[in-house]
Amino acid sequence: MSEQPPARRRRDAVKTKARILSVAQKAFASHGYSQTSIRDIAQGAGVAPSLLMRHFGSKPMLFREALLHGIQNATYTDVVFKQGKDGFGERMVRLAMEEAGVDLTAMLILATGDRDAREVTSDVAQEYIVNGLAAWLGPPNGYARALSIVMLLNGFMLFTKQLSLGELPRYNAEWLAHTLQAIVDEGEGQIGYRPEAD
Repeated sequence: MSEQPPARRRRDAVKTKARILSVAQKAFASHGYSQTSIRDIAQGAGVAPSLLMRHFGSKPMLFREALLHGIQNATYTDVVFKQGKDGFGERMVRLAMEEAGVDLTAMLILATGDRDAREVTSDVAQEYIVNGLAAWLGPPNGYARALSIVMLLNGFMLFTKQLSLGELPRYNAEWLAHTLQAIVDEGEGQIGYRPEAD
């Protein structure tokens, strides 16, 4: 039996890692961090648990990588960082109402029940979501406005996707789009509060 050339092994390793992350995202989103085992993820990805640990080192690191994989692959990053600020609110509501990002949102929400997962989620959300959004928004009060957007969208996703409270009335979708856009456009007087300057 001949050995695979190094380039082929690297391609296979990249595909295997992507497959593991995809299975991990779905498992963490469906069952939560505490109820998902390394063995379950390895079995779903068709790999040995030892290979999974060799790639990621620990369950918290796998969870972190699965979150980052979800953030990097979500269409939200394209909407935020690659398009202008005009129409942001409408684009975000349209994307939030689609299936995109459901796994990521579920992972974030279900992580609150476990200390390790909560710490990982907090670090990742701070570094890759809030800080990036704050920089994109810029002054005044970019950080406070970024937190407002993240809180609104997480609440929206919780009620519409996780709790399935029925079809969203058009008024609520329009309100959310308008509110998000007001925050992007500085919105201090428009949304009922005035945060301290960054």
